[in-house]
Amino acid sequence: MSAAGPGQPGTRGSSRAVLNQLEELLSDMKADVTRLPSMLSRIPPVAARLQMSERSILSRLTNRAGDPTAQQVCAQAPAGWGWGRGPAPLTRSLPPGRLRLLADVQQQLRAQLPGPRPGGAR
Repeated sequence: MSAAGPGQPGTRGSSRAVLNQLEELLSDMKADVTRLPSMLSRIPPVAARLQMSERSILSRLTNRAGDPTAQQVCAQAPAGWGWGRGPAPLTRSLPPGRLRLLADVQQQLRAQLPGPRPGGAR
C-alpha cells in the first residue's frame, strides 16, 4: 500500500477506477451465468459424446494395465491446448488408467464442443 491513506484524493480516483472495473467484470459474469443453462442444455451427455455406456466409461477409468505415462499423454496434446507447458498438475496426480481416458475425452471434446478453444480468440 502507498504512503497515502485511504481518504487521500489520489487513492479515491484509483479506488473508483478499480470499483468500476469490478462492477463491469461482475456484470459480465452475471450475463455468462444467465446464458449458462441454455448452453448446457445444448451439450449432449458425456456418454453420448464418447459413444460409450456409463459402465464402459467407469471401466476405462479403473483400468490400469498397459496405460501410457503422463508424459506420453501430454505429448499427444496439440500445441496451445491446456494450461501451460508440460503436464498439468492434475495429470501428474491421476492414475495411468485415468490419464488415457483423459486424453481420449479431451480429443473427442475438442472435436465436438462449439465455442472458443483455450488460448484462442473468443
